[in-house]
Amino acid sequence: MRRTFVDNVELWLSGAGIAVILLAPRVAHASGDEAWRIGAIVAASVGVLHGFIFWVVRRRQRMIRAEVISELRGMLRDRVNNNLTVLSIGLSDVKHPESGASLEELHQAIDRIAELVGTLSDESVQSWKRHYGEVVAKEER
Repeated sequence: MRRTFVDNVELWLSGAGIAVILLAPRVAHASGDEAWRIGAIVAASVGVLHGFIFWVVRRRQRMIRAEVISELRGMLRDRVNNNLTVLSIGLSDVKHPESGASLEELHQAIDRIAELVGTLSDESVQSWKRHYGEVVAKEER
């Protein structure tokens, strides 16, 4: 039950807000213009309260997302950099110019990968999704 509430908190709060707006004039035993005035004041108050609550919830979500991305960045940096180091050491021993790419190009590619892992952020993920999202979605089907 708690998970259902949390997953749909916006709907529950909106429903509660509408109920409060509709019930406030009746609770105050108001009629006519007075009922409309009370309803308008309550509606404005509910709107401000909803805005504040949604701001807090969204801010919390951004903080959690930033923490997760930070943890992912650390994990990826460790795992990828370890493998890149092994690759880099292995490339140092390669003395075959006919292999296609020069050692300098390979080292630059390794540096770019390490840089990408180090700059992982919510914004970079969103940018990646905008750029490659459709391609990835097609491949997953």
